[in-house]
Amino acid sequence: MNETANWLYRFLKKRKKIKRDPLTEETDIFETGFVDSLGIVELVTSIESTFSIRLDSAQLQDPKFKTIQGIAEIIDKRRNGQSP
Repeated sequence: MNETANWLYRFLKKRKKIKRDPLTEETDIFETGFVDSLGIVELVTSIESTFSIRLDSAQLQDPKFKTIQGIAEIIDKRRNGQSP
C-alpha cells in the first residue's frame, strides 16, 4: 500500500472503530458499509483538506471511487495535476 492508500485505510478504520474486519485495498467501501451517505461527506472533506485538492463530480462518480486502491489512485493523479 502506498502512503495515500495507508491514509485512507487508517481513516476508514478509525471512523468505524473496527479492530478486525474485511477491509482491504479492494473492498467496496460502500457495499460493505464502511462509508454511508453521511460518511461520504466526511471522507471527501478529509481527503480535500489532507491532500490540498478538490475532487469534482466526475472523480466522485468514477467507478474506482469505491475502493481504497481506486480512491488512492484518483487522489495521487489529482495531486500530480492529472485527471483520473
